Amino acid sequence: MATASTSYALLPYSLGFTTPDRPKHLLPPSAAASTSFSSPFFAGGTHLRTHTSFASISLSSSSSKLKKVSAKRYGTVVSASADYYSTLGIPKSASSKEIKAAYRSLARQYHPDVNKQPGATEKFKEISTAYEVLSDDKRRALYDQYGEAGVKSTVGGSAGSYTTNPFDLFETFFGSNIGGFPGMDPSGFGSPRRSTVIKGEDIRYDVMLEFSAAIFGAEKEFVLSHLETCEVCTGTGAKIGSKMKICSTCGGRGQVMRTEQTPFGMFSQVSVCPNCGGNGEVISEYCRKCSGEGRIRVRKDIKVKIPPGVSKGSILRVAGEGDAGPKGGPPGDLFVYLVVEEIPEIQRDGLNLNSTVSVSYLDAILGAVVKYRSTNTIRGTLRISISHVALKFEFMSLTILVRLSNSEPCEPWDAKQVKTVEGLTELEIPPGTQPGDVLVLARKGAPKLNRPSIRGDHLFTIKVSIPKRIR
Repeated sequence: MATASTSYALLPYSLGFTTPDRPKHLLPPSAAASTSFSSPFFAGGTHLRTHTSFASISLSSSSSKLKKVSAKRYGTVVSASADYYSTLGIPKSASSKEIKAAYRSLARQYHPDVNKQPGATEKFKEISTAYEVLSDDKRRALYDQYGEAGVKSTVGGSAGSYTTNPFDLFETFFGSNIGGFPGMDPSGFGSPRRSTVIKGEDIRYDVMLEFSAAIFGAEKEFVLSHLETCEVCTGTGAKIGSKMKICSTCGGRGQVMRTEQTPFGMFSQVSVCPNCGGNGEVISEYCRKCSGEGRIRVRKDIKVKIPPGVSKGSILRVAGEGDAGPKGGPPGDLFVYLVVEEIPEIQRDGLNLNSTVSVSYLDAILGAVVKYRSTNTIRGTLRISISHVALKFEFMSLTILVRLSNSEPCEPWDAKQVKTVEGLTELEIPPGTQPGDVLVLARKGAPKLNRPSIRGDHLFTIKVSIPKRIR
């Protein structure tokens, strides 16, 4: 027989707070004329303290459709009291046989290995919790008298906690003779765990690169220490021929669920099994080569091709050269961080290169041209033009005739040479060059990464050296 639904709020004094004056509209109908109401358990809704106010939670007290309400308090989900009879779809007068039959039907229907609908896993856990309580005569009696709070604590006592696993309960109930689930083993429990492939860790390795190698590219070789999958046990960590054992703590699921009673209700937390580390199995005999780790550390020669145009901070990825994953998982990657050495003569700015070149004041005034000198007596003739000589702010053109021997070899004299990434190169200083002027050697800069046909320029900033005394 269904009971009328009752909605009310349990005032905070029953949670240990000071009793306030309560408005009558917050009291249950039967106590509307009364000014006090108390209960040692949270058989109805609860008033939850938040940062600024109380949040009322209403709950049906009947065996009809359960109204589940939850609230978040500091990240913890707090649920109102559950109706275990409604969860199993049975009356309060149900016999043990009827309870078992209801659980058998619902557990098969909502088992996560069979039912892939959203919420099936949570429903399966609720069914397991309800059966765990109602199948025990003593706990059922406490529940019938005090509700869910009576199951989790004693009258006047403190809240307790316990650890349970709904999948263990399922396996215990059905045993090894019940099957029939698609994709499940004869035990009806399904695979012991859902295998998860874990990729290995990535590795960082710093490589020092010469300035010219960053411009034109190079090939670097170094020795890397990393983890590789044990070739003897293929990553299992177990001795060849030995068998893995199902973890006794989690029953092969790789997870355990801890349910705890708090003053605000119950909450459950699923975590990785501390015994098997989430694998669901434990090793009976360890592999001798890797001592059960499944991986061994080795040193390996690595060759990396540096493309032209890289710069400081460039990162090269070498796939599959990181640490091997646990339990035979795929390896991570190797990331090579490039550190480019600096040279005082040349500074890099993107694709362009910058340098400073010092010239004499005469070269700046007259211009620097290729001049020749003889290693012997002057006999031949060579015409050298010097243009735009600055003399008392007047400009004129001079022609100088020098007789040199036609048979004597001549060699450069006063040629201005500058350093570039391609070696020493002659730089022409035009007449009238001013301090701070910038001269450009086109396409003598750095190439663009992955497009080496595109190159920047080499820029030379002129610095004029002025003597303190002129003779």
